[in-house]
Amino acid sequence: MSDVELIALWEQWKQSFADELDCETAQTAARTRTIEQRIAGAPAEGLVGIAIKLALWRFTNSHKDAAAVQAEAAYCDVIGLVGRDFSAEAEVIAERLSAAMSPSQ
Repeated sequence: MSDVELIALWEQWKQSFADELDCETAQTAARTRTIEQRIAGAPAEGLVGIAIKLALWRFTNSHKDAAAVQAEAAYCDVIGLVGRDFSAEAEVIAERLSAAMSPSQ
């Protein structure tokens, strides 16, 4: 699988993740997990593909594990090289939907 295909899977994941946050059902959750498995199973051909995989790991694990320092450092290096922060894209979706669902103050 090429990195172009991983980018396409990433875009599918972002939409599925947004759908899941908007209205979680067993179907939306299953679709998101399936895309995650496809991303994990697809070999990357370059830094963009690696950045996508690291971003998904970082986002889903909330990068709080002290043992993950090396993976976090690798992610930071890769986003510096590819010029795109895929994890930040996922965070924007989560924050936007969280704010939309919050009661008005």
